[in-house]
Formats: sequence, C-alpha cells, structure tokens
Amino acid sequence: MSEMNSPMTSPSFYTYNYPASCPSQSIPAPEMKREKRRYRCRKRSPATIERARVVRRDKANARERRRMNSLNDALEHLRTILPQLPDEPKMTKIETLRVAQGYIRYLSSILSQGEPENHCEGSIQSDPSPSYSECFPSPDYKPFYYSTNQHTY
Repeated sequence: MSEMNSPMTSPSFYTYNYPASCPSQSIPAPEMKREKRRYRCRKRSPATIERARVVRRDKANARERRRMNSLNDALEHLRTILPQLPDEPKMTKIETLRVAQGYIRYLSSILSQGEPENHCEGSIQSDPSPSYSECFPSPDYKPFYYSTNQHTY
C-alpha cells in the first residue's frame, strides 16, 4: 500500500461517510435534557447542623491560634537578632519589623560601601556579630532605625 492511499492520509479517514439512504441533513439531533442530580443525603437536624458549625469554628480557631503562635515565635527570634540596648523594653511587633527594615538597610549600605572604618571596635573576623555597644558607643546616639521622618509601611 502506498503512503498516498494509506488510511491515515486518505480524506475519508477524517470524515464520517453516511449511508446513501440516510443523508446527514435528515438526521435530527437527539435532544438531551439534563436532569438535576438528586443527592441522597440524610436530613440533618438543627442540633446536628449547629454541632458541625461549632466543630468547624473550633478547627478554624485552632488553625488561627497556631498561625499566631508561629508568627509570635518568628518575631521573638527576630528580636534576638536585632541590636537592642540592654535596658530597653521589649519592642512591639511593628517596632520589631521597622527596626528589622532599618537594620537590613543599614547592613546593605555597609555591604555596598565596603567595610567602613571604625564601624565597630571588634573586627568582623574575630566576632561576626558585634554587640550593640561596640557599634553604637554613645548613649545619646540614635541608631539608624530611630529616625522619626522615615515611615515605611
């Protein structure tokens, strides 16, 4: 059989040949009505519905509690990384995030400028995380994140 006349290339392969006695124009399309599916479920009493609602709410509350605990743990960990004076009270959540933003900007500027002279008394090689007092020696010194004119949300 040659490739030209093979079933894959012949025009009749892709078309349906109707019998001569039944032309395609005279065949009515079957009308299909969709029936609504009726699901078999038990009728639930109002007490059962209320119990299910309470269970769903309890599960949602538990998920939210876990989410908030996770967020608080992450913020607490972030507070331990950020520089802070020993006598300062615990930073609020928004203060922690703002201080972190400022600290990241500050560290980025150090990286972009190279190591600044006398930035910290301890060398980076000897102590990778110098204390707050080494980097900000003066008590009146307002660190990078206490600027009052920078409000970024």
